[in-house]
Amino acid sequence: MRLHGSQEAVLKSRARYKQVRGGWRAGKSFIAALALYVDMGWREVVRKVYTDLYGVVGDSYRMAEEEMRHLHGMLEAMGIPHEFHTPVNQSWRIRFPHKGTEVVTLTAADATKIASRPYRGMVLAEAAQLGEAVYLNAKGRVLQTRGWVLIEGTFEEAGAWFYQMAEEWAKGTGEGETFALPTWSNLVLFPGGRDDPAIVAAEREFPPDVFLEKFGGEPQKRSDRVMKYADERVHVRHRFPNLKRSYDPDLPVTLFCDPGTTHAYAVLAVQFVDAGGGRAVDTWVVDAVYRWGRTTEQVMEECAAREWAGNVSEMVMDFAGRQQRSEGPPNVEQWAKGWRALTGRPLFIHAEPVPLAAGYDVHQRCLLNAWEEVDAQRVFNRDGRLRRVTNELGPRLYFDPAAAGPLFGGLVDGQRYRGEYNLHRAKRTREGAVVRDVPLDIDNDAIKALNYGLYWRYGAFGDRTRLLGFEAVPWVMELAR
Repeated sequence: MRLHGSQEAVLKSRARYKQVRGGWRAGKSFIAALALYVDMGWREVVRKVYTDLYGVVGDSYRMAEEEMRHLHGMLEAMGIPHEFHTPVNQSWRIRFPHKGTEVVTLTAADATKIASRPYRGMVLAEAAQLGEAVYLNAKGRVLQTRGWVLIEGTFEEAGAWFYQMAEEWAKGTGEGETFALPTWSNLVLFPGGRDDPAIVAAEREFPPDVFLEKFGGEPQKRSDRVMKYADERVHVRHRFPNLKRSYDPDLPVTLFCDPGTTHAYAVLAVQFVDAGGGRAVDTWVVDAVYRWGRTTEQVMEECAAREWAGNVSEMVMDFAGRQQRSEGPPNVEQWAKGWRALTGRPLFIHAEPVPLAAGYDVHQRCLLNAWEEVDAQRVFNRDGRLRRVTNELGPRLYFDPAAAGPLFGGLVDGQRYRGEYNLHRAKRTREGAVVRDVPLDIDNDAIKALNYGLYWRYGAFGDRTRLLGFEAVPWVMELAR
């Protein structure tokens, strides 16, 4: 059997957990069936094991049938005796008269149905339509046999965990490997490959992001994402690559804060760096404390224990931080009093009203200016009418990898989190049109902290500089000694 690039890479990978991000008609079901066939043969011929159990899980029994048809065809072609049971709307089974190995289909309507004896291998068919609980349950079912799980599917809007898996595993920070299986890799249906007339025609008919996702198997950012300029490849890096860090102990640290009670509590440690060459100051987020279910006192204690705490002298906070709260004093009062008690240093707190649109605008401008102009033109200016996209004299925004999780996704507060830049959405009309100027007030705690801080530092559209003296009067609590 002759395999093609993407197909061969999937089968030769030694990873126990593999994600196959397939385009439409890319042959995902065929690859899944081939993975089952090869593993069964290896177990019987090399390992002398004849009693393995394999499972194919779909949103319904019907969704798992295509893999079974492919596997049946392979066994038929090789003349391997087997029984193929195909009851309507029930579990399909493949059994062998000469051994106890069995392949069954399962429904994922309830994740607990993936039960009975341990499995050697499991395939999650059209996995983006399944819940993450199904994947976690499958991992548990192959634990005893040291088996494997193959997660195959096309990106679907409802499958947020499938997107997050692709992003994390592509960075090498996950527990498995992810593979793109483009539509044009199926040379049986598209013999011309990437240049096949059907593929070229589809590229003309579909928007670029839809084409790359649905045909290329590459995750794209959603159209209703508010922070469209944020890109981990552009904005996440070390300021000092050789040292694997961004924090500069010789520079002061400013805290950007959005206190949370029923939602996340976000504190970002920021340093402003002279970019040189006539450019405005760069903003570096060197660390982040992003916690759920914590009090101000707990978050403050964690911040005071970080290496940069001794360089903190000021904080920018939501204007609502001045308000008296039913559960205690205003946040500005708690921070001013508590920071001095923990570090012995005063904390100047700036809490000025920030217009919603202006805060988002300066944040977006700082993100955009970090792009190289060539890349920005290609991604954001497809009609080519604008002469320049980025402002080389304007402020830019970067994140140390240790601070990137709350915004770009990763392990945050002990759990997998997709990140606010990926989750924060704009409002839609009944017809589904995106209302760009009306972001939904959820999944935006760190984003709002940046809105407050960047507006305070640079003003609307990033035009203000501190040399002009246009900044809020700080809130300070002087304690009697």
